[in-house]
Amino acid sequence: MTRSPPAAAWPGARSLKLQQFAQAQHDRHVLLRINYWAREVPVSERTGQWVRVVEDVLRQSSFGAHESWEAAQLARSLVQTAHPDGQLRPAGDRLGVISRSAVAAVLAACLAEADEWEISLVNDLREISLANPPRNVLSSLMRVVLDLARQDAGLGVPLSERLRVLDNKLPAGPAADRLRAVLLAKSYDADRANPVSSGTWRKHACEGGSRIGPVAPMRLAAPGAQRTERHPPCAAWRVTCSRSEQQRSREA
Repeated sequence: MTRSPPAAAWPGARSLKLQQFAQAQHDRHVLLRINYWAREVPVSERTGQWVRVVEDVLRQSSFGAHESWEAAQLARSLVQTAHPDGQLRPAGDRLGVISRSAVAAVLAACLAEADEWEISLVNDLREISLANPPRNVLSSLMRVVLDLARQDAGLGVPLSERLRVLDNKLPAGPAADRLRAVLLAKSYDADRANPVSSGTWRKHACEGGSRIGPVAPMRLAAPGAQRTERHPPCAAWRVTCSRSEQQRSREA
């Protein structure tokens, strides 16, 4: 197996050449080797250029189609980069923001290529585990995006920031609506206790609650966890929004 290049190979011109190579490369065996290199780079030595290399590898459909387990682990490495040792990066360190953007961008690219049948396979994420991911890489990417958002909520990242990256990257449609709905449902307790996010949560819940009504939503609960109601954000939506707000949301 080809070993990872030393950390010095990532900064500067060499990492730029590797990024350009990853963008143009479609051979899954070569992409697999780049994946090995990327995951062996210590979190403390990862840079924005490293994130772009990872994003370019994950964007290659040939890699996700044939190397679904590796793709899930590579996507998860972006979460680890955003939250080194389970914590937010220091103020002024934008690598967390860059990693969130990359995860959302990869999911957006995958959604753009997926058909309706493929998207329907990710309606229920409770049984999706990145330790044993499915062959459908779209499911793993959904799981990574939602797990990252859930961790962000627990670490106090404002809801507006968590939603902004999805709003900027994901194509409009039922999949994006359900993704936001699950994000809101699972962050309800954290955002309700956060003065910065409580008003934002209410606004987005009242705007989006009715859009997912007729569609079976995706669920984020960990494997083996107790089942939630059929439309997870709806209970909180009904409690939080007044009747007049609910009516306006339905009419919108």
